[in-house]
Amino acid sequence: MKKITLVVFCLIGWWYSMAQTDTYCSQDKRFTNTPVFAEDEVESVMSVSYGHAVDYKGEDQNLIFNIYFPKIQIDSFTARPLVVLVHGGGYSGGSLNGLNNYCLEFAKRGYVAATIEYRLGWNRAPDPCDGDASSMQMAFYRSLQDVHAAIRYLVENAAVYGIDTNWIFAGGTSAGAFTTTNLAFAQQAELDSSIPLLHQTLGRIDSSGNALTNTFHLKGLFHNWGSVFDLGIIDSSDAIPLIGFVGDHDPISPIDSGYWQGCTNFPLMFGTRAIHNRLNDLDVCSELNVKIGGGHGVWKDTPEQNVFRIGRACCFFKSIFCNTCASVENQDSIPADCASIAVNETPLDDVSIDIFPNPFTGLLFTNQEDDQGIFYSMMNNLGQVVWTGRGIENMDFSRLASGIYYLQVNMNNRAVVKRLIKM
Repeated sequence: MKKITLVVFCLIGWWYSMAQTDTYCSQDKRFTNTPVFAEDEVESVMSVSYGHAVDYKGEDQNLIFNIYFPKIQIDSFTARPLVVLVHGGGYSGGSLNGLNNYCLEFAKRGYVAATIEYRLGWNRAPDPCDGDASSMQMAFYRSLQDVHAAIRYLVENAAVYGIDTNWIFAGGTSAGAFTTTNLAFAQQAELDSSIPLLHQTLGRIDSSGNALTNTFHLKGLFHNWGSVFDLGIIDSSDAIPLIGFVGDHDPISPIDSGYWQGCTNFPLMFGTRAIHNRLNDLDVCSELNVKIGGGHGVWKDTPEQNVFRIGRACCFFKSIFCNTCASVENQDSIPADCASIAVNETPLDDVSIDIFPNPFTGLLFTNQEDDQGIFYSMMNNLGQVVWTGRGIENMDFSRLASGIYYLQVNMNNRAVVKRLIKM
């Protein structure tokens, strides 16, 4: 009896989990590269105070964010995934307002998106290499504290903005990418080991800025030309999917490893491709987009280039919803097109074809007596073809990741798309 009860509860839990994921892994265009809300259907709230803290000059600073989301009165979703964005500027410049349009574009695609202000400032010098490296590390640590405080505030006030706290993504540009990547992977003990004394001087990363104690777990990263100090902080216990954009000639945040602006008195950094390879070694999906010949800050000079990166990020996040996330390496700008596979099943006029079982774990079968003349193409939720062939009978798909797949069946000069769930 106990075994039966346990099985029932496991099945209930599995179906609840699949239903929750399937809410965002829908066949419509929401959460893809294609906007589903007009600009006037997006609400924004500016300069929301999430806390305060002492800056590098010893002065108290009010900390704020701007937030964008589909208007609650017209959105059928009462809770939406959250994207937290952090601007760049070398920890001495930049503004949260620089990412307002990013937030708008994410909100037009169905997300809630916030751009975060954090404490800036460190002892720079006219010659970058004459700057105080330890002062820069303190600025980085303050940014970690502030972004952590902002997310705690957003989790605490999730109902106000219609946020699903189970689905939080983060990302940023340059220093902002550095901060959010370390936020995802670095534990307090690891930070204490790599940059000693900051804990004692500035406090913990999870208790500054406000008194809130909410917890959160990031589900993925939107990483734009950033890096980490130590690849060792990325391990199997905290590795999460990442989509990255970088130029292969970046002098500030080198694609593989190197020093900030070539200054060897600053800590060695590991860039976007090194992070991508580390995640692949841990069997965690990661998408790397490299601009050949590109320097620091690629695909950002025009609104269209920003939308290109946001579109790819949305499709990558949707593949996480659908458990079809796959590791990919691209060169130059390949636009996302995951909205094109958000299609309904379509019947063939002259024959009915069934693919079963659905959900499946490994083998698939068809009701056709001989399917060797039928050509099949299976895609994941990014539109990436994971298998093609003639005849699906007895094909073993057990090595596919769990999630949603689309099987295109081509026969009699017609095609039908079947939506399948891999357990």
